[in-house]
Amino acid sequence: MILRCTHLLIATILSFAISLPLLSEMPKWQQASERLDSLTPKLLQQHQVPGASIALIEHGEIIWAKAYGVTNALTQEPVTVETVFEACSMSKPVFTYAVLKLVEQGKLELDRPLVDYMEKPYLSDEPLHRIITARMVFSHTSGFPNWRRGKKLSVAFEPGTSYRYSGEGFLFLQKAVERIVDEPLEPWIQQSLLQPLMMADSSFIWQTQYKEKAAAGHDSDGKVKGKRRHYEKPNSAYTLYTTPSDYARFLVEMLRSDRAARHSLKSGTIENMLTPQITLPDNEDRARGLGWVLKTGVTPVVAYHSGSNGTGFRCNSQFDPKTNVGVVIMTNGVNGRKVWQAVMEVLEEDLFVRP
Repeated sequence: MILRCTHLLIATILSFAISLPLLSEMPKWQQASERLDSLTPKLLQQHQVPGASIALIEHGEIIWAKAYGVTNALTQEPVTVETVFEACSMSKPVFTYAVLKLVEQGKLELDRPLVDYMEKPYLSDEPLHRIITARMVFSHTSGFPNWRRGKKLSVAFEPGTSYRYSGEGFLFLQKAVERIVDEPLEPWIQQSLLQPLMMADSSFIWQTQYKEKAAAGHDSDGKVKGKRRHYEKPNSAYTLYTTPSDYARFLVEMLRSDRAARHSLKSGTIENMLTPQITLPDNEDRARGLGWVLKTGVTPVVAYHSGSNGTGFRCNSQFDPKTNVGVVIMTNGVNGRKVWQAVMEVLEEDLFVRP
């Protein structure tokens, strides 16, 4: 009897010991997704954000995607993983990647003034703009404001010497690029990057098929924003329409070790994108790379970019080139930043953990 009890006790201990590694070996994305399934609906309700959609990357692959809430507070149409959102300023890294391919092809120089590529000066009475380069635009050191907002566009400081977030800089570069490639932004970036990456639901201009699958933007009370404004003209700084899964395909491209594809940038160019160009004035552990914001307190850096449009969309993306993980979060409410920040707190604990 004693021997039988001893065997039973040993078997129980062994069973428990074996189960511990199994728990610890649960994929990081699975741990994160279980917590997000519980947390996200509560966050949407708490912050009056109608909907959200999230995609996770692990081992350099899209491993999980899920949608929560509704696309429109009036129609109550549910968000799906195919729902299209505005990527807002997350448009900038995509455009940056495509432009750096022109640099590799010798069609554009990072440190050559952009006016050299244009038929005439962008601003006839602003001499400082004549020294702005693509590198300055990507790192937000052009001296341009974010947007002119009906005012005369001017340069606030000598380009390249200080930091000032600027959408106008990206529009300036876009005009130079369109001159170089001799076609508008949308067809060029579709052919050179979006289509090769299989980003079938992505476009820098409104598409008719979006009518049935696009989320509506909402105000801080969770109500549908006024008359919807569709982007008929592309702007490299903010007009990208996409899904989290589509944008995650772009992050996978950033993480890819095989750089042989025709559309892919060389590994050295990727390293340049993730090399600090200027430290942010309000945070010494953050810097601007080429197109990305960089967390410089770790090596190699972690890259991210968020987005916020006045049309009622808030989003965020982040990836870690060391661990090959990433996330894309998109929401359709003005308070969406509070949602994605809380989601990121979970992911920093469960997904973005370095060994």
